[in-house]
Amino acid sequence: YASEDKVLRTNDAKNVDSNTWVDLESTPRYEKISVFSTTRGAYSNENSYLFIGGENGSVFRLKDPKNITTAASASKRISPPDTEGQYTSAIAIHPSNPDIVLVTYSNYNVKSIFLTTNATATTPTWTEVERNLNVHSIRSAAITVSNGQTRYFVGTARGLFSSTDPTTQDWVLEAPNTIGFALVSGLVYRPSDNKLLVGTHGNGMFETTVTGTLS
Repeated sequence: YASEDKVLRTNDAKNVDSNTWVDLESTPRYEKISVFSTTRGAYSNENSYLFIGGENGSVFRLKDPKNITTAASASKRISPPDTEGQYTSAIAIHPSNPDIVLVTYSNYNVKSIFLTTNATATTPTWTEVERNLNVHSIRSAAITVSNGQTRYFVGTARGLFSSTDPTTQDWVLEAPNTIGFALVSGLVYRPSDNKLLVGTHGNGMFETTVTGTLS
């Protein structure tokens, strides 16, 4: 749970009350938290991470979030370049590979989509991949895997877009006749059955099974 710049943790979510939260204290730089995302799969002290995005452009990586004692001492700042002062709007992690992470920023006229394939390295390398979405405000993100194919999704202020490789291919508008150009404020992916939930502002919520294009 994010409380301004603090991270709170409970190990008993079913019976949570005011006494079951552990205050892990503030993130480095005391930056207010805008979003966070965790790796998936069986938990491992060595290979499980919590990635935190801040309201001033920072991205922090916490290893072994289940057992850390303070967020500040356990965090490492791994922000993409030239993102100081931006609002981190989404962090998407590959369902089975914690090294693949997509980070988005919602401001206009800034570089707003970054991808890394070595997120757990000491100093990750980021690639700016906004391509043909350079005039869009990016609000949400998801990474899906279906039939061995990885697909990257971003929700923008003007619709849902996807790419199988944004480092080399432009983003394509999905479901133009269903979602249309609605602002896509939230994306949630469930790997067990490839369900993708799409939340919009003013046009409802949508569900799809990711197999190919959603059009």
